[in-house]
This record gives sequence, structure tokens and C-alpha cells, in this order.
Amino acid sequence: MSIVDKLKDGIAVLSAPETKEAFSSLSFESVKEVALDVLKNRYFCFDGTAGCKEFWQFYLAAVIICLIPVIGPLAMCLPMLGVTARRLRDTGESPWWTVATFILPPIGTIIVLILALRKSAQPCGCGCGCEQK
Repeated sequence: MSIVDKLKDGIAVLSAPETKEAFSSLSFESVKEVALDVLKNRYFCFDGTAGCKEFWQFYLAAVIICLIPVIGPLAMCLPMLGVTARRLRDTGESPWWTVATFILPPIGTIIVLILALRKSAQPCGCGCGCEQK
């Protein structure tokens, strides 16, 4: 499968009803819980996988924290790299795609986020119907 096909697959997930349902069930408490879990237990963890729920909720929290000048971006750099690498591994991609965010920041970041949208091989069991891990 070419990278273009993988990107098309990732973009198709955005329009799925399951995705809209999963994002509509977000709450401040669930985002805070996931962010604290990643920051406390997996700050510098690049092993294993990260499901769609963990990745997107942490990503949302990280974007908000990065709005804090000076300390926000520095504090969130390693956990963002770790959760992104684990999410890419979960979708069957190489975690080395995270390097694209440094080589071509705007384009690389968009590519990595689209690849992170792709479905996992196994259902997540989170009850949201997203069928992603």
C-alpha cells in the first residue's frame, strides 16, 4: 500500500459516523485523566502501542498545555513523541514517521496526524464503536 493510499484511508476515517460519535463523547475529565496517565506513567515511553482514544485525548491536552509560553512546549515534547510513536506502531506504521514532523514541520505533522487516524488491526474495546485499539 502506497503512502497516498494510507493517507486516503486516514482521511476516510474522519467522515465515519463512529469517529464523530467518539469525539462527541469527550469530556474535560476524560482528557485530563488520559493526559495525567501519560505524563505520570509513560513520559518517555516509546514501546508498545497507543489506541485512538489515548492518542487523540492526549494530543488535545498537549495542544492546550503547549499554549503556555516557554514551559508548555518543552514539557510536552517527549510525551508527544512517545504517544505518537506508539500510535503509529498501533496503525501498522513505522514510529520513525515522527521524524517527519521535524524535517518538514507543517507537512510532516499533517502526514503523521493523518496516519494516526488509520484504523488499528484490533478493536479497542472502549465502547465507542470506533473499532480502533
